[in-house]
Amino acid sequence: MQKSISSFIEAEESQNVLLPISHTTDGIFIRDIALQKALIAKECSVFNEKLLYFFYGSPAYEPIDTQVSTSLNALYPIGIVLDIEKCPDPDRIVALDSGAFNNGIFENYFHKSTVIEQLYIDPKKENLGKFVNTFYKNNENYLHEIVKNDIKYSPLYFELNSYIQLITAQGNTKFDKRRSRVEIQYKNDINLTQSNVLLIVLPAIFLEDTDLYNLLYDEWKTTVDTYDTYHGRQSKFFHDIEEKATKFIRERFC
Repeated sequence: MQKSISSFIEAEESQNVLLPISHTTDGIFIRDIALQKALIAKECSVFNEKLLYFFYGSPAYEPIDTQVSTSLNALYPIGIVLDIEKCPDPDRIVALDSGAFNNGIFENYFHKSTVIEQLYIDPKKENLGKFVNTFYKNNENYLHEIVKNDIKYSPLYFELNSYIQLITAQGNTKFDKRRSRVEIQYKNDINLTQSNVLLIVLPAIFLEDTDLYNLLYDEWKTTVDTYDTYHGRQSKFFHDIEEKATKFIRERFC
């Protein structure tokens, strides 16, 4: 008896417009990204394989140690938004942040026997649109976590019940938008080109590098947004990226 989130969304129609995918990382990796003109899959301790992570829509990733204040250029984060239609099909789609799930951040909402595989979605691009229609009705609501209030399902959809409880939780919690942002994983590197790079958000000072400036504006011809840097908490800079990326995505895809 299959009663999974993936099977639940199968009958739903897909959104006509798929949202882009977002990747964030520390600034130190911009050199490798620019040199190889690609995002590189790296070893993941959760799945024990090389993976490249994205969130569907705007970014939500925030490393554990981002409450540390810094003025190191290497620690200022960058964000890259890609056109999913110009990227390969994902290798894995998860209904929430798998790292946060693995670290027990959502443990109060799932039975202790629940494993991450039960939160997988069949990795077809169209299912991302189906997911949004099922739980949020439209892209705008998905970006702002406005969940539909009329979702009906069999009481034996245990993981689905837990998931809905999680994404509709109010008040003080120990989690953020990682509860509702769909995670997308690739096992291979993704080449970056003018056709798939939609937006890059980075520290304004990084544009002082001529080679990087020429790559972004002359070769990729992408939209570039920046934030100011100072000695501050890394989490603040991640939130700057999320805000700018969300604004860009709303204006283009909602």
